[in-house]
Amino acid sequence: MANQDFKIVSELIRNPLESYEMIGSKVGLSGVSVRSRILKMHRSGFIQGIYLMPSPLNFERHPRTYVFKNIESPFTKLLEISAVNGVVFAWLDYDNDMIITVFSRSELENARSLAKLSKILGAKPITDYIPISLLPPNLSSSKLSRIDWKILKHVAFNPRLSIVEISRLTHLSRKTVQGHLNQMLSERKLYAVYISDFTKINGGIFYGLLVFFTFPEVLDRLLKLGLEPIWYMSEPLGAVLLGFAESLEDVELLKKKTGEMEGITSFYINVPRGGMFAEDQVSFWIGKEIDKWDSSSFHEKSKVLRI
Repeated sequence: MANQDFKIVSELIRNPLESYEMIGSKVGLSGVSVRSRILKMHRSGFIQGIYLMPSPLNFERHPRTYVFKNIESPFTKLLEISAVNGVVFAWLDYDNDMIITVFSRSELENARSLAKLSKILGAKPITDYIPISLLPPNLSSSKLSRIDWKILKHVAFNPRLSIVEISRLTHLSRKTVQGHLNQMLSERKLYAVYISDFTKINGGIFYGLLVFFTFPEVLDRLLKLGLEPIWYMSEPLGAVLLGFAESLEDVELLKKKTGEMEGITSFYINVPRGGMFAEDQVSFWIGKEIDKWDSSSFHEKSKVLRI
């Protein structure tokens, strides 16, 4: 059972918009069975939220991820963290580490947000990095169009919404909706954010592996260990993979094996235990972008009328 769920989650992470039937065809189950299993994952708390986000550059913001070590009572601080300016999402690792991603408009704004986070958590981050996976490969073409924003308004917090329903809500044809969604995903203008508790699965636990390496053969070795590829990067060579283990002890063994593997420059293994996504903040940003387009369209029409 856990192995089938593992395959379903892998497909869902790769493409959160994929239909139940399509996922089922890839994992050897019916669409009805896939839907039933995903619902069970939601009810158990394994899947706590799935969201679609555009590149932070669309909000004229830059991303930064901070890692805080051994936080006491981390779950009690999630609500307060979500109110900090620029915080988009946070999740907890199995060893009480907290990983928080912030979108800021300037270094000063970022510094202020970091100071507030450090005060709430009672600690300073042990490290920080630019989350490259949140940036599209072609920065110049990462901007969303007016139709893209119109669609995103409805799918950002509900990626499993059907094309029929999105079409009804946006007053766009199904062909237009499908075409824009396919383009946004294929060009990585959108990426998925999952808030999950990887320990709440029958028969074992899931884990994520972010790894950077010096030659492509390293990835082949990792795939032979049974990991599922989720995302690739060519410069520098890197990948995000999803794995399944029977226990946390097995995850620790994998950490050791990965660290000893020739060609790996750096890696990070995590077992998320839940977290938060700042829906109110992101919804506000999306609304502002839509207002910009509507205002621009209104002014263009006004110019035409005055002529």
